[in-house]
Amino acid sequence: MISQMFEAVTGVVPADMRTALRTSPAGATVLQHLGERQTPGIRYVSDAGTLTRDDAWYTQIEDITGAEPHLLTKTREQLEPAAREGRVTLAIDTTERGRVVGCIVLWDLGRDHTGQMWYELGTFVVVPDHRYKARGPKAMPIGDALYRRLLHTHRDKNILATTTNIHAIHTGQRHGMQMVSFTDLPPGIHRATCICPMDKTGTNDNLHCRIKNRSCRVRIPFPTWARIGCPQRLPYP
Repeated sequence: MISQMFEAVTGVVPADMRTALRTSPAGATVLQHLGERQTPGIRYVSDAGTLTRDDAWYTQIEDITGAEPHLLTKTREQLEPAAREGRVTLAIDTTERGRVVGCIVLWDLGRDHTGQMWYELGTFVVVPDHRYKARGPKAMPIGDALYRRLLHTHRDKNILATTTNIHAIHTGQRHGMQMVSFTDLPPGIHRATCICPMDKTGTNDNLHCRIKNRSCRVRIPFPTWARIGCPQRLPYP
């Protein structure tokens, strides 16, 4: 395994093998710890940890998501069921009295034609003053740490992510997300994830959305990609 990881880092093995190693249980664990060391003062809370926190975090997430043009505003009513099932991860700044500075959530999409459950990665956000490459002492790669932690924790789940935000697309790329066509998704899951309003899609049938596979992209984690038969990948923008 050590020799394989060295080869992966040096580029000796094919890209697919490098991605498989990085997203494997062992590889993801190592990279997760390394990533979280790059965000000093930030504590990552998920599972029961979100439920034992002061309820103020719900209001903080509602305020954060409400201020983001690419996100839907999320309320406590929507967040609490996901939190109870361990599908919410928060980034907490311990130097600012436990202020929530980021989050990422898996939303329940439903079951496909084989009975397998699918989830949508969403509500992915870091407050502006804590974003990687932002100016100031708090700027750090919290988004990458959130992404890796969630994908590693839920690697056995079928997950997809859709967005028109190019920064979110590239964050997923760094963590082994494979860009595929919407038509590669199971039909019921394809329809379940396409719920944008008509003024955005240009149609009353979202299976024919005008921005799909163009400005709106769908990506799936490497383990999900392998489980559904390794469909053809689309190039990242």
